Amino acid sequence: MSLFNHRSAAEEFADQEDIKQNNFSVAVRVRPLTNTEAQRGEKTVVYCPGESTLYVNHIGQEKVFRFDAVFDSTTSQEELFEESGVKRLIDLALYG
Repeated sequence: MSLFNHRSAAEEFADQEDIKQNNFSVAVRVRPLTNTEAQRGEKTVVYCPGESTLYVNHIGQEKVFRFDAVFDSTTSQEELFEESGVKRLIDLALYG
C-alpha cells in the first residue's frame, strides 16, 4: 500500500472532461531492494516524500522529480494496476 493517501489515476480520469484534457499520465513505482542487494548492504536511494514526488539521494547528489503519481515499494501490483488507471484503460479497450 502506498504511504500517502492520494486519488487514484482512475478516479482522476473518471470525469470525461479530464479524459479529453489529459493525453497521458506518468506513474512511477519505487521497487524494494532485492535480497541480494540487501545482503550486500546496499541502501535505498529513492524515496517517496509525497504523492507525486520522487526524491533520489545517491552519493551526496540529490534530485527531486515530479510525476502524476508515485507509489512506494510497499505498493502491491494489484494496487498499482488499480490506482494508476491501467485497469480502467484495459476495461475501456475491451468493453468500449
